[in-house]
Amino acid sequence: MKNCARLNNLPEEVRRDVMETLKAWEGCYVEKYNDGSYKVSVGIGLTAWKCDYKVIASFNNYDIYTPEEIQKYANEVWGGCNMSDW
Repeated sequence: MKNCARLNNLPEEVRRDVMETLKAWEGCYVEKYNDGSYKVSVGIGLTAWKCDYKVIASFNNYDIYTPEEIQKYANEVWGGCNMSDW
């Protein structure tokens, strides 16, 4: 795993969520809500009104993991899926 200062600046629970999310996805966003809570997501909703959160960070899997780790996690997460169903 790479040392990522942007990741290290987040609360521990949020860091864990980011790392787990990036095992399965290429990228994610960290949203901070007005009440102080955080959410890690893989997509940003488009809205026509004011949101109760701000996107405070975004990450790609290669920001945190080495190419070998990315391949390993991809195999672990998606290896058992029959992609022909899609």
